[in-house]
Amino acid sequence: MTRAGDERESPAIVVLGHSRPSALARLLGSLERAAVPDGTALVVSIDGGGDPQVAQVARAARWPFGPLEVAIREQNLGLRAHVLACGDLVERFGSIVMLEDDLLVSRRFYAFAAQALARYADDPAIAGVSLYAHRISIEARLPFWPIEDGGDTYFLQLPSSWGQAWTRDQWRRFRRWLDGDRGGFDFTRLPPHIAAWPDSSWLKYFAAFAVATDSFVVYPRVSLTTNFNDCGTHVRFANQRFQVPLRLDGEEYRFRALEESAAVYDVFFELLPARLHALCPSLGDYSLDVDLYGTKCAAHVSAPWVLTTRRCARIERGFGRMLKPHELNVIHGVPGDAIRFARACEIIREAPTFLRDVAQRRSDNAYFFRTAPAPDAATIAADALDLFRSTIRALTASRRR
Repeated sequence: MTRAGDERESPAIVVLGHSRPSALARLLGSLERAAVPDGTALVVSIDGGGDPQVAQVARAARWPFGPLEVAIREQNLGLRAHVLACGDLVERFGSIVMLEDDLLVSRRFYAFAAQALARYADDPAIAGVSLYAHRISIEARLPFWPIEDGGDTYFLQLPSSWGQAWTRDQWRRFRRWLDGDRGGFDFTRLPPHIAAWPDSSWLKYFAAFAVATDSFVVYPRVSLTTNFNDCGTHVRFANQRFQVPLRLDGEEYRFRALEESAAVYDVFFELLPARLHALCPSLGDYSLDVDLYGTKCAAHVSAPWVLTTRRCARIERGFGRMLKPHELNVIHGVPGDAIRFARACEIIREAPTFLRDVAQRRSDNAYFFRTAPAPDAATIAADALDLFRSTIRALTASRRR
C-alpha cells in the first residue's frame, strides 16, 4: 500500500498479458533493464483463457526493484474489463503505469511517467499520461508531427493503449463518467474509425470521455515505449506500423502547462483552433474548425469557417502544402491552394468514389512521403487496391444503416 502523498512520485507498474508469451517475456526483460527506483511495485495480470505459457512466463518473472505480484485470472475478462480491473489498482497504489504485453520500454520510461504524473496531478483537464508518442494520425493513417513549442510534451484528446499512466484522481474521473452514463454513450463525436472499434475496446470509451469532458492526455515528444503489434486476440497479422523512435536517455523533462502549450490537438489529431489563432493572427477573429487531414465529416465541423484539404466550391483564401507540420503552411502564409480556408457550407460533400479517393491519396502521398514528381505504377496499384477495399467497406456499412 502506498503511503498518503506518495501516489504522485511512486507509481506501481502494471503489466497485462493474455496470449503472447514471447511478447510478455520481451516486455518483462526490458522492465528489468530499466532505471526504476527501489521499492517500486510490479503487478503482472494475466487474463484467463489464453496461452498457458503466458502464465509460466509471468510466474518466472524477476523483479529486483520491489514487491512482485502475479495475478492469474481463472475466467476470461476480455480486454476492456481486464484493463478496467487493472486500472482500479490506483485505489491500492495511488498511481500506476499500465503496459500491455506487446510493448518494449525505454530504460528511462519511469522517470518520465513519475515526473509527468506529479506535474499535472492537480490539473482537472489532464486525463492521464501517455508513454507512447504517436507518429501517425490514427484516422488519416498519415504522418503526425506536433508543433514545436519548446517543451518535451504535447497534448492530445486521445489516450494511448501503448503505455499509459494515471493518478488515482484521474482514473476516478474516468470511472465516474463510465459508470454514470446510463443513457448510453455518444460516439458520434469520435473519428469514424475509432467509433467503429468493438465494445471490447476500453480506449474507445476513454476517448469518448476525453471529448465529452474536454480533457487531454500528456504525450512525450520522443516515445518512452514502442509497439511490436504482435499477433494476438485483436491483432490478426503482426506488423511494424506502430514502431517509433525510442528515447534512450534523459532524466529531466520540460513540462509546459496545458494552457501555455501551442501543441494541443483534438481527437482527430488536428490543432485546436484557439492555438492556431494564437500562432497565426492573420486569421483574424474568424470562428473556424481545423481539418487539415480532411477526415472530418459534416457532423464534426460546427464552426462557420474551416481550414481543410477537402475540395470546396469557393474559398476565401488558399495555402500551399510544403512545410511540415502542415499547420506551418498557414502560419507562414505559404501560397497555394492545397489547404483551403472557406465557409464550412462550401465544402463539397461528395460520396466516396474510387477515382476521387485515389487522386486524394496521391496528393497526400506527394506531401507526406515522396520527393519524386510522380509515384511508380506499383505504388499506384497498391493505393488503388487499398482504397477500393475501403470504398466497398464504406458502401456496405451505409447499406446496413
